[in-house]
Amino acid sequence: MITVPIYDLLLLPGVTFYFKKDTFPQQGIGSESVGESILFVMLRAEKDRQDLTSEDIYPIGIHGVIDNIDDEENIRVHADQLVHIRNIRQVDEGLHADIEPVEEIDDLPGEEAKERFAKVKKQLMDYSKGLQWGIWARSMIYHWNSLEEAICALAGYMNYSWQDKYALLEMTSRRERFNHMEEAIFELMEIFRVGEEAESAQKDSNE
Repeated sequence: MITVPIYDLLLLPGVTFYFKKDTFPQQGIGSESVGESILFVMLRAEKDRQDLTSEDIYPIGIHGVIDNIDDEENIRVHADQLVHIRNIRQVDEGLHADIEPVEEIDDLPGEEAKERFAKVKKQLMDYSKGLQWGIWARSMIYHWNSLEEAICALAGYMNYSWQDKYALLEMTSRRERFNHMEEAIFELMEIFRVGEEAESAQKDSNE
């Protein structure tokens, strides 16, 4: 299993991520391969991996599996579950940890999640029609299959601290996490809308 320390990057279970092969700087592990496990450990602050100790790492991480590597060395990883991190340690070939699954509360029926996500997706598609970069945005939105995919893609545009991003992983209730993500996306659209109105008003006043 490859252990990858990350900082200020929102990852969630159920989402597929793409990375360049050199994102995984491992010594002595060799070439990554399809089917290999990945453990993403969340750093409390940026720090060189060779200096990491258990105090530098949040207690919950994400396990994933490499499911494709293309000719340009892009690695596709499917994140499949939250895990508790135990006994993080440095060994000769890299960073290692013991893990055990986080027991999530499955309190959000799949059909309800799909219906609510479809509404959010429609609002995002409708909203993006009026944007300068709307064609690019709609192309991206069209390919999202879940609210988790949407929030991971949009997190960089949100007023989300690293602590806010990690807090999503600590939510063991799937309904609570969904509600939080849904609210954050609606808030982002409102922030963009207010910003655009202010910009438009400023242009009008200068004419």
